[in-house]
This record gives sequence, structure tokens and C-alpha cells, in this order.
Amino acid sequence: MKKVMKFKTICNTFYLKMEVSMMITTTLSLAENAINLVLSGRLDTVTSLELSNQLGKLFEVDFNSLVFDFSSLDYISSAGLNVLQFAQENVNSTGAEMKIIGASEPIKEMLEITGLSGIVA
Repeated sequence: MKKVMKFKTICNTFYLKMEVSMMITTTLSLAENAINLVLSGRLDTVTSLELSNQLGKLFEVDFNSLVFDFSSLDYISSAGLNVLQFAQENVNSTGAEMKIIGASEPIKEMLEITGLSGIVA
């Protein structure tokens, strides 16, 4: 419970809606011990570093599921794919699950090429 409260505090003060840059917006919510991240814009070299830092903080709390909603994501670069691989490794080490929903066909193709297609719902 303490870790969930810590998450809620972080969520309310920093994560709830953040502009990583003018190119991406991330909205985070927690429901039933699942973290839902809605990404809008571009996940590229500039924005992926900040997202990686944000995810590092999220891995400090307990959760059962991490869901990336890509329905408003326009573009993902190799740096963005690296962030997803980083997230997958961390999620695997906790025994939680990770999935991606709402990805466009071009983004699904990129995920397939890199071997991340197994987490696309």
C-alpha cells in the first residue's frame, strides 16, 4: 500500500499529464494496479530519453500491468524502440505484464521487426 500511495503522489504532482516536449504528451493513470500510459505525438531521440527517465521512476512502485496506448502516437524512432525494450526488461523482472494497444500499422511493423510484436494487443 505504501508504494501505491507513493505512486499516487508522484502521479498527482508530476505524471498525470506532462508535456515531455512539444513533440509528445504523456498521460498516466493507475487503475486496479495497472499503469496506463497514453502517448501522443512523436517518440524520437529527443523525447525517448525523458520517457525513459519517467519509466525509471515508475519501476519504483508495485504494479501488475503496464499498458502503453499508442492510438495517438504518430511516430517512433529506434530510440523509442529502445525505451520499450528497457521497459519490457524491467517489467519482466517484476513478474508484471506489458502490452501496447492502439498502435498504427507502421508502428506495428516497426515493433514486429524489432521482436516486440508479442506485446501488441
